[in-house]
Amino acid sequence: MTLSPIDTIPNELLCTIFALAHALSYSDGHLCPRIPTEVAMSVVCKNWRSIALSSPSLWSVYRCIKPSSKALQSELKRLETYLKRSDETDIELSFNFIGLHGFTDSQIVSQLLHSTLPHIARWICFVAISDGQDQALVPFHHPLKSLRAPKLRHVDIRTGAWHDYRRLGWDTEPHWNPKMFHGELCAIEYLRLDTCAIMARFRPRLETLVHFMMEEGPGPHALRLGICLLFSNFVQVLSAPNIETISIWGTNYEWWPSQPLPATTIQANRLKHFRYGNNVTMSPLMFFLNRVSAPLLESITIQKISLSNQASEMDHPEDDYIDYAFPSFRSLYLIDVDVACLAVAVPPGIDWLTEIILETPIPRLSQTTRLATHLTIATRATSCGNTDIPLFIDLLPGRRMGHFAESPSLPSMWPQAQDLALHFPPSVFAANNLSWKDTWSKVDRLYLAPPTSNNPWPDPEDLSAGGRNIAVKGLQALGHTQWPPGSYQWASCDKTIDVFLRNTAF
Repeated sequence: MTLSPIDTIPNELLCTIFALAHALSYSDGHLCPRIPTEVAMSVVCKNWRSIALSSPSLWSVYRCIKPSSKALQSELKRLETYLKRSDETDIELSFNFIGLHGFTDSQIVSQLLHSTLPHIARWICFVAISDGQDQALVPFHHPLKSLRAPKLRHVDIRTGAWHDYRRLGWDTEPHWNPKMFHGELCAIEYLRLDTCAIMARFRPRLETLVHFMMEEGPGPHALRLGICLLFSNFVQVLSAPNIETISIWGTNYEWWPSQPLPATTIQANRLKHFRYGNNVTMSPLMFFLNRVSAPLLESITIQKISLSNQASEMDHPEDDYIDYAFPSFRSLYLIDVDVACLAVAVPPGIDWLTEIILETPIPRLSQTTRLATHLTIATRATSCGNTDIPLFIDLLPGRRMGHFAESPSLPSMWPQAQDLALHFPPSVFAANNLSWKDTWSKVDRLYLAPPTSNNPWPDPEDLSAGGRNIAVKGLQALGHTQWPPGSYQWASCDKTIDVFLRNTAF
C-alpha cells in the first residue's frame, strides 16, 4: 500500500511538530481553542493518536473558560483525563467560572478545583476567576493552607465575591501574613489578586515575587472605597527583593499618621515598571515618589487619577533624596489624570493657582521623572469646571495655566522629552495646537490619533518652523500594549482581562 507523504514523516519529527503546534495554540494565556490542538491531533489517525497519547506534555495545559452549566460535568471528565495523560509533567490550570450560579453548579465547580489538589506538586500555573456567584472559589483557600506547591510560579485568583469579614472573619495583623502553602517560601513569580481574594486569605509569601497585580473587587455600596490592607503591605511589596513590575488598580491601600513608615528610603533595585490607577487616595503614589529608590525603573503609568492638593505628612522626601530622579527612567504615561484643587490658604501676593499646584504631587512627579524621553498625556474629558483644574493638559503652554510650565517654583517639566503622544477631544486641546513646542524643545516625534475633519493634524510648515523637524506619527496606543511590558513569559495584551489596557483603548 502506498503511503501518503505525511505518513512518511518520522515519529520524532511529528513529536516536535505537535509540541510546537501545542505551544502556539496556547500562546495567549487566557483563551481556550474550541477544539484543543491536542484533541484534534489525537483523532487524525491511529499513529497520530498513539504519538499524542504518549506525549504527556501535550496534556499539561487545561483551560476551562466560562463553561455553561450543561458543560460542567463533561469538563470534570475532561480535567480527569488531562490529569491522567499528563502523567508527572508540570501542569498549567486555568478556570473561569464567570456566569455560573446555583447549588448544582457550585458543587461541580468545587469538584473541579478539588480534583487538582492531588497534583498540586506539579502546578506551575494556577488561574481561578469568578464573579462570586459559584460559592466555591472562596472556600478553596482552606485546603491550600496546608498543602505545598513547590513549582508554582504563576498565581491569578479573583474571587469576585466580597469577603464579609463580619461573618467570615478577618485578621488584622499589620503585614501580609501569608495564609497559603503553610506560609512557606515557594517559587511564585507572578501574583495577581483582587481585593476579594486577598480578604479571603489567598495570600502567599512575596520573597520570590517578580510581578504583582492588585485590583479592586466588588463590595457593598457603603464600602466602595475598597481599602482592605494596611499601608505596610504596600511597603512590603515594594521591598520584595525580586520585584520588577507593580500594577495597582483601585483604592486598596491608605496611610494614616498612626501607621509607622520606614525610617529610610526603600531600595527597589529591580523594579522596572509601575502602574497606578483608579485610586482616590494619594498616599501610595506620594510614598512611591518620595520614599523609593528604583535605579532600573523605566516607566510609570498614572491612569484615572485625581492629583489632589490634599497635603500628607509623608509628602516630604528625606533631605538627601530631594533632588532624586529615577536614573533609568524613559516613559511617563498620564492618562485621564485630573488636577483636583481642594481649598487651601494662599498667602497674600502669591498666585493661588501656583500655590495649589505646589501642593499636589505634580512637582515631585516632575522631579523624579525628569529624565523621561517619552511622554504621553491623554484624557477623554470634554469640559472644565470653575472650582478646580480638571485637566492635566491645563499645565501645558497654550492653556490658561500655561505659565506654570515656566514657574520658578516648579521643576522643569520633562525637558528631555523626545517622543510626545497627545490625545484629547478637540474642544479641550486640538491636535494641531503646537503651543507646547517651546517648552519641549527636544521633541522630534509627535504621536496623534488619526486626523479627522474637525481635528486635523498640524500643518507641516508649522512643524518645521524655527528649524525644528518634527515628524507626526499615528498613535497606536495610549500606554503599554501588554503587561508586564517586555518579553516576560506571563505577558498579556488582552484588553478584556486587563483593566488598564481596557481603559486606554481608543
